[in-house]
Amino acid sequence: TKAETKAETKAETKAETKAETKAETKAENETGTRDQDTDAQTARGHQGATHGAASSVLEQALTGRAERPRREAVDADATLLKEIESGPPYRIELPLPLRQVIATTVSHAAHTPQFRISTQLDLKAFKAYADEHDGSFTLLLAKACAMTLSRFPDFNAAWTPDGLARRERIDVAIAMDAENGLLTPVLRNVAGQSFSDLAAAWDTLKQKIRQHRTAPEDFRGATFYLSNLGMFPGVVQFDAIVPPGATAILAVASPGEKGSMLTLTCDHRVVFGADAARFLAALAEHLKHPDNWTE
Repeated sequence: TKAETKAETKAETKAETKAETKAETKAENETGTRDQDTDAQTARGHQGATHGAASSVLEQALTGRAERPRREAVDADATLLKEIESGPPYRIELPLPLRQVIATTVSHAAHTPQFRISTQLDLKAFKAYADEHDGSFTLLLAKACAMTLSRFPDFNAAWTPDGLARRERIDVAIAMDAENGLLTPVLRNVAGQSFSDLAAAWDTLKQKIRQHRTAPEDFRGATFYLSNLGMFPGVVQFDAIVPPGATAILAVASPGEKGSMLTLTCDHRVVFGADAARFLAALAEHLKHPDNWTE
């Protein structure tokens, strides 16, 4: 009788354990499915990946509303903190909100398959043209990029989970070294506006930045990015990172004996090496003859 009771108890315990394990597995699967569905819906949300997480973080930075960190980010931060704690003593300095935006943007950009292609161009005549017409070299360069984008619309598109987002307008973000760090104000409809209208819009943007009157919309929705470090002597070449929601960014270095190095970084899901080579060749032609498209 004692043996039978022991056997029955063992069998019941085994059955209960099996049932509990099965229930837990089912709950985990259901949770995982819900998480996957939520992630998929988020990825296919309003305007998909065009604006991306960077715009969300930018809005949080400018409005003061913060988002709870994901568990993956918390785990990664814990690992990083452990590495830091193994080194010399340190203190924590809280980042400015816009610096946090930059950190989030480049972190998301790290997941984009990117490639780079460079060309060296003599831009002395182009700069002289800008000076003669009281124009900004960088702004004139942005206009040249927009004219080139009109010929190569793939570079104005963006990769999303549902396919390519084909934009009906060319909006160029220009990297700016501002008081609180890097800013990328966006010029709208660059290909469709005259250079004088663009200059007025650019002056307005710069004034808003100086007076701290910018809104999240001033930094959203760029279809192409331009970063010019040509004013810093000795920067012979540099690579830029394609931000979320764009396919390409052009990095312009300072002039050397053989010209300035232009490096185009591209999203490899949208364009390929030969496409980038043709884009740079067309851009070079625009830069040689600015009088053809600035009148």
